Amino acid sequence: RPHSAKPFVMPTQCPECESLLLREQVGKADSAAWYCKNPECPAKHLEGLIHFVSKKGMNIDGMGDKIIELFHDIGLITDFASIFRIKKEDIAGLEGFGEKSADNLIVALQNARTVPLHRFLFALGIRHVGEQTAKDIAAHFGTFVSLRKALPEELFAVEGVGDVVAESLIAFFSDEKNAHRIDDLLREVTVLEEKKKQSGALTGKTFVITGSLPTLSRDEAKELIEKHGGKVSGSVSGSTDYLLAGEGGGSKRRDAETFGTKIIDEEGLKRLIE
Repeated sequence: RPHSAKPFVMPTQCPECESLLLREQVGKADSAAWYCKNPECPAKHLEGLIHFVSKKGMNIDGMGDKIIELFHDIGLITDFASIFRIKKEDIAGLEGFGEKSADNLIVALQNARTVPLHRFLFALGIRHVGEQTAKDIAAHFGTFVSLRKALPEELFAVEGVGDVVAESLIAFFSDEKNAHRIDDLLREVTVLEEKKKQSGALTGKTFVITGSLPTLSRDEAKELIEKHGGKVSGSVSGSTDYLLAGEGGGSKRRDAETFGTKIIDEEGLKRLIE
């Protein structure tokens, strides 16, 4: 007889903190995923620290997942601000740290103390605020002070910010614990003012990037397009104006041909900007 596997039973409690797991409402339906709603859940706290130091967040070189876990487990870091209070004598001699690697991490921490507004906002790990949304918000408000005291109607004025994102931002900034953590963090870091979004040569144009470009990485090409007012999407559609194509990227080329999207190379992008 074939072996009959036991049916999977979805757990009802968080395996880390034992809080009740709930699904969130997405539109008129519930999400497929289940979430721990405990803001102090140790597992969520650790993931928040890992997200904070990531490349698209504070970009602290040499501080990967395992290092964060180690520092967290031994009590060296407890929140965002404590990361910047690490001293060489705290880590020299720990597993994986010699004299040179300890020096390198301290230098990386110093370099990360100055951060653009959009990366700082993304690093905070606010629910529903992804990389692009953080850039849009930063470009709209310019400074963290302005964003932090923004009224709901001011948040709704940001392109791409709807009810869900606005409510998440308001809830985050109005929480007393978050306010204390941010104030503590701002004693350690400087958040650079961001240039408010202005019209440019690519304003109103949507791009998709595919393949390997000659001199620009995809992130650099995206940054260049956004700097001049354009938008970058992940897939080709009827609303895509240009496919920026390097070597490879066959499927998106075919999609562009199907939709009649203009295909340009890196030099073509530079000519558009000029």
